Amino acid sequence: MSTVPDPDVYAWFESERNRPAYYTLMFTRGLAPDEVLRRLAGPGPATGVGQRAIVDDVDQVAVHDLGEWSLAVERHGFEAYVETAVNRLSVGTEVVMLAYNVLGHCRFRHTVDGATWTDFDAVDPSDRFGLHPDRLVDAMRGAGLDPDHDIEDTDYDDEQLNWCSKTMALAESITGIRLEPGTFSATPTRTARISFAIEAPEAGTGRSLPPRP
Repeated sequence: MSTVPDPDVYAWFESERNRPAYYTLMFTRGLAPDEVLRRLAGPGPATGVGQRAIVDDVDQVAVHDLGEWSLAVERHGFEAYVETAVNRLSVGTEVVMLAYNVLGHCRFRHTVDGATWTDFDAVDPSDRFGLHPDRLVDAMRGAGLDPDHDIEDTDYDDEQLNWCSKTMALAESITGIRLEPGTFSATPTRTARISFAIEAPEAGTGRSLPPRP
């Protein structure tokens, strides 16, 4: 785990000028973009390279190489958020996922070796699911996501203002990756459509976090 950054470093991500109106982001450790696409879309060739592919084909997933981690971006869609897809992607490694929907909810999920470890909606971070629902509570507090939060005491509209930046800060505490406004356009991108008709890698157990270098 890395230090939890101040969520304000992601204030830029709150504006739809800098991100899709809704989206799914997946950080996958130790898999090259081509392997990420193979697990999500099957063995066929990528359908586009570069930023233009993302803009023109908004129903596709685009993958960026960020070094130790790959970042997959599904603009205006949630196919990648389905457990079948993310569990398949995480076998033998880990995936940190953020999904922001049309209702303004930002959901966080940490999946390890085929199993969900921690899953919650930022509007109610006290309502957590997974094998290890309390594993990230200290990091959640550092990111401004109160794990003991009572949704009945909260003004919905006020809390909505910075869910994106808070969940991004939590993701950085796991990945060590800080996204910048130019991240998506500055890195090579490959794209493909997500498929649910492909064979998954051998199922993982989800019992332990794969070692990091």
